[in-house]
Amino acid sequence: MPRPSKGARLHKFKHRPHWYIRDTGQPDRSTGCTSREQAEKALAAYIATKGREGVANEPANVTCGEVLAIYAEEYAPTVAAPERIGYAIDALLPFWDSLKLSHVKGETCRRYAKTRKKVVKRGAETKEAIEFKPVSPGTIRRELGALQAAINYAHREGYITSAPVVSLPIPPRPKERWLTRAEAARLLWAAYRGGEITAPRSLHPDRVIHRNPKGCYFANGV
Repeated sequence: MPRPSKGARLHKFKHRPHWYIRDTGQPDRSTGCTSREQAEKALAAYIATKGREGVANEPANVTCGEVLAIYAEEYAPTVAAPERIGYAIDALLPFWDSLKLSHVKGETCRRYAKTRKKVVKRGAETKEAIEFKPVSPGTIRRELGALQAAINYAHREGYITSAPVVSLPIPPRPKERWLTRAEAARLLWAAYRGGEITAPRSLHPDRVIHRNPKGCYFANGV
Protein backbone atom coordinates (compact mmCIF):
# COMPACT_ATOMS: atom_id res chain seq x y z
CA MET A 1 0.00 0.00 0.00
CA PRO A 2 1.56 3.35 -1.03
CA ARG A 3 2.38 5.85 1.67
CA PRO A 4 0.14 8.92 1.82
CA SER A 5 1.71 12.15 0.56
CA LYS A 6 3.16 14.35 3.31
CA GLY A 7 2.54 17.50 1.31
CA ALA A 8 4.76 20.57 1.26
CA ARG A 9 6.99 20.88 4.32
CA LEU A 10 10.27 22.40 5.48
CA HIS A 11 13.52 20.47 5.51
CA LYS A 12 16.93 21.44 6.87
CA PHE A 13 20.05 19.85 5.43
CA LYS A 14 22.83 19.36 7.96
CA HIS A 15 25.56 21.23 6.08
CA ARG A 16 23.47 23.92 4.35
CA PRO A 17 22.56 27.27 5.94
CA HIS A 18 19.10 27.68 4.38
CA TRP A 19 15.82 25.90 4.93
CA TYR A 20 14.34 24.01 1.97
CA ILE A 21 10.79 23.24 0.90
CA ARG A 22 10.23 19.58 0.20
CA ASP A 23 7.11 18.57 -1.71
CA THR A 24 6.08 15.21 -3.12
CA GLY A 25 6.97 14.92 -6.79
CA GLN A 26 8.88 18.22 -6.81
CA PRO A 27 12.60 19.04 -6.48
CA ASP A 28 13.72 20.55 -3.20
CA ARG A 29 13.48 24.36 -3.24
CA SER A 30 15.64 26.69 -1.15
CA THR A 31 13.70 29.32 0.79
CA GLY A 32 16.74 31.60 0.91
CA CYS A 33 16.08 31.92 4.67
CA THR A 34 18.33 30.85 7.51
CA SER A 35 15.74 31.28 10.27
CA ARG A 36 12.86 28.86 10.78
CA GLU A 37 10.40 31.71 11.26
CA GLN A 38 11.10 33.28 7.87
CA ALA A 39 11.23 29.88 6.20
CA GLU A 40 7.70 29.22 7.50
CA LYS A 41 6.55 32.35 5.68
CA ALA A 42 8.20 31.14 2.48
CA LEU A 43 6.45 27.80 2.89
CA ALA A 44 3.11 29.54 3.40
CA ALA A 45 3.64 31.54 0.21
CA TYR A 46 4.53 28.37 -1.68
CA ILE A 47 1.39 26.60 -0.50
CA ALA A 48 -0.78 29.66 -1.21
CA THR A 49 0.45 30.00 -4.79
CA LYS A 50 0.72 26.30 -5.62
CA GLY A 51 -1.59 25.43 -8.47
CA ARG A 52 -2.78 29.02 -8.90
CA GLU A 53 -0.70 30.01 -11.91
CA GLY A 54 -2.25 32.81 -13.93
CA VAL A 55 -4.29 34.23 -11.02
CA ALA A 56 -3.18 37.80 -10.31
CA ASN A 57 -4.25 39.70 -7.20
CA GLU A 58 -4.72 43.38 -6.58
CA PRO A 59 -1.97 44.99 -4.45
CA ALA A 60 -4.56 45.73 -1.77
CA ASN A 61 -5.09 41.98 -1.31
CA VAL A 62 -1.43 40.94 -1.02
CA THR A 63 0.96 41.63 1.84
CA CYS A 64 4.58 42.63 1.45
CA GLY A 65 5.50 39.56 3.48
CA GLU A 66 3.85 37.28 0.93
CA VAL A 67 5.68 38.94 -1.95
CA LEU A 68 9.01 38.73 -0.12
CA ALA A 69 8.37 35.05 0.61
CA ILE A 70 7.68 34.35 -3.07
CA TYR A 71 10.85 36.20 -4.02
CA ALA A 72 12.89 34.20 -1.51
CA GLU A 73 11.37 30.89 -2.53
CA GLU A 74 11.46 31.30 -6.31
CA TYR A 75 14.15 33.81 -7.23
CA ALA A 76 16.78 33.73 -4.47
CA PRO A 77 17.93 30.16 -5.25
CA THR A 78 18.84 31.25 -8.80
CA VAL A 79 21.44 33.86 -7.79
CA ALA A 80 25.07 33.34 -6.80
CA ALA A 81 24.63 34.72 -3.27
CA PRO A 82 21.04 34.07 -2.07
CA GLU A 83 22.07 34.85 1.50
CA ARG A 84 22.26 38.55 0.58
CA ILE A 85 18.60 38.49 -0.36
CA GLY A 86 17.91 36.62 2.87
CA TYR A 87 19.66 39.30 4.95
CA ALA A 88 17.61 42.04 3.31
CA ILE A 89 14.36 40.14 3.80
CA ASP A 90 15.17 39.51 7.47
CA ALA A 91 15.61 43.27 7.92
CA LEU A 92 12.47 44.17 5.96
CA LEU A 93 9.97 41.76 7.51
CA PRO A 94 9.61 43.26 11.01
CA PHE A 95 8.25 46.46 9.44
CA TRP A 96 6.70 45.35 6.12
CA ASP A 97 5.46 41.82 6.80
CA SER A 98 1.77 42.54 7.44
CA LEU A 99 1.49 45.72 5.34
CA LYS A 100 -0.43 45.42 2.08
CA LEU A 101 1.33 46.30 -1.16
CA SER A 102 -1.10 49.19 -1.50
CA HIS A 103 0.62 50.73 1.54
CA VAL A 104 3.95 50.94 -0.29
CA LYS A 105 4.47 54.66 -0.85
CA GLY A 106 6.82 57.47 0.04
CA GLU A 107 5.48 57.94 3.57
CA THR A 108 5.88 54.31 4.62
CA CYS A 109 9.31 54.06 3.00
CA ARG A 110 10.50 57.14 4.88
CA ARG A 111 9.04 55.76 8.11
CA TYR A 112 10.91 52.52 7.55
CA ALA A 113 14.15 54.47 7.10
CA LYS A 114 13.55 56.34 10.37
CA THR A 115 12.66 53.28 12.42
CA ARG A 116 15.26 50.88 10.99
CA LYS A 117 17.85 50.26 13.69
CA LYS A 118 20.56 47.71 14.27
CA VAL A 119 21.53 46.17 17.57
CA VAL A 120 24.91 47.31 18.90
CA LYS A 121 24.69 45.93 22.43
CA ARG A 122 22.92 43.05 24.17
CA GLY A 123 22.47 42.25 27.84
CA ALA A 124 25.19 40.02 29.24
CA GLU A 125 22.71 37.63 30.87
CA THR A 126 19.45 37.97 28.96
CA LYS A 127 21.05 38.59 25.54
CA GLU A 128 18.23 41.01 24.86
CA ALA A 129 18.96 44.05 22.71
CA ILE A 130 19.56 47.07 24.93
CA GLU A 131 21.28 49.52 22.59
CA PHE A 132 20.53 50.41 18.98
CA LYS A 133 21.78 52.81 16.36
CA PRO A 134 20.47 53.86 12.93
CA VAL A 135 21.76 52.08 9.85
CA SER A 136 23.38 53.94 6.99
CA PRO A 137 21.38 55.40 4.07
CA GLY A 138 23.22 53.01 1.77
CA THR A 139 21.93 50.03 3.74
CA ILE A 140 18.38 51.42 3.64
CA ARG A 141 18.65 51.78 -0.14
CA ARG A 142 19.82 48.18 -0.55
CA GLU A 143 17.02 46.82 1.63
CA LEU A 144 14.28 48.87 -0.03
CA GLY A 145 15.81 47.93 -3.37
CA ALA A 146 15.26 44.29 -2.44
CA LEU A 147 11.61 45.07 -1.65
CA GLN A 148 11.20 46.73 -5.04
CA ALA A 149 12.86 43.77 -6.74
CA ALA A 150 10.47 41.38 -4.97
CA ILE A 151 7.46 43.46 -6.03
CA ASN A 152 8.67 43.64 -9.62
CA TYR A 153 9.25 39.88 -9.66
CA ALA A 154 5.73 39.17 -8.37
CA HIS A 155 4.27 41.46 -11.02
CA ARG A 156 6.39 39.99 -13.80
CA GLU A 157 5.40 36.46 -12.80
CA GLY A 158 1.70 37.31 -12.72
CA TYR A 159 1.06 37.18 -8.98
CA ILE A 160 -0.10 40.81 -8.76
CA THR A 161 -1.83 43.10 -11.23
CA SER A 162 0.47 46.09 -10.74
CA ALA A 163 3.78 46.94 -9.08
CA PRO A 164 3.83 49.77 -6.53
CA VAL A 165 6.94 51.96 -6.61
CA VAL A 166 9.25 51.92 -3.60
CA SER A 167 10.63 55.32 -2.63
CA LEU A 168 14.40 55.13 -2.08
CA PRO A 169 16.43 57.60 0.01
CA ILE A 170 18.88 59.90 -1.74
CA PRO A 171 22.15 58.08 -2.51
CA PRO A 172 24.94 58.93 -0.06
CA ARG A 173 27.70 61.15 -1.40
CA PRO A 174 30.83 59.27 -2.48
CA LYS A 175 33.70 59.36 -0.02
CA GLU A 176 36.27 60.12 -2.70
CA ARG A 177 36.41 63.25 -4.83
CA TRP A 178 37.95 63.43 -8.28
CA LEU A 179 40.08 66.33 -9.48
CA THR A 180 38.30 69.19 -11.18
CA ARG A 181 39.56 70.32 -14.57
CA ALA A 182 41.26 73.35 -12.99
CA GLU A 183 42.94 71.27 -10.27
CA ALA A 184 44.19 68.74 -12.81
CA ALA A 185 45.61 71.55 -14.96
CA ARG A 186 47.47 73.05 -11.99
CA LEU A 187 48.88 69.67 -10.98
CA LEU A 188 50.02 68.83 -14.49
CA TRP A 189 51.62 72.25 -14.93
CA ALA A 190 53.47 71.92 -11.64
CA ALA A 191 54.65 68.44 -12.63
CA TYR A 192 55.80 69.78 -15.99
CA ARG A 193 57.85 72.46 -14.23
CA GLY A 194 59.66 69.69 -12.38
CA GLY A 195 59.65 67.93 -9.06
CA GLU A 196 56.67 66.49 -7.32
CA ILE A 197 53.42 67.96 -6.04
CA THR A 198 50.75 66.40 -3.90
CA ALA A 199 47.04 66.53 -4.61
CA PRO A 200 44.63 68.55 -2.42
CA ARG A 201 44.20 67.17 1.09
CA SER A 202 40.60 66.16 0.38
CA LEU A 203 41.86 63.61 -2.13
CA HIS A 204 43.37 60.23 -1.45
CA PRO A 205 46.94 60.59 -0.08
CA ASP A 206 48.30 58.08 -2.60
CA ARG A 207 47.19 60.17 -5.57
CA VAL A 208 50.43 62.03 -6.19
CA ILE A 209 51.71 63.12 -9.58
CA HIS A 210 55.37 62.35 -10.29
CA ARG A 211 57.80 62.87 -13.11
CA ASN A 212 59.99 59.84 -13.69
CA PRO A 213 63.58 59.97 -15.05
CA LYS A 214 62.33 59.56 -18.63
CA GLY A 215 60.17 62.65 -18.38
CA CYS A 216 56.84 60.78 -18.27
CA TYR A 217 54.13 61.84 -15.86
CA PHE A 218 51.90 59.53 -13.89
CA ALA A 219 49.67 59.55 -10.80
CA ASN A 220 49.91 56.98 -8.05
CA GLY A 221 46.63 55.39 -6.97
CA VAL A 222 44.71 56.37 -10.13
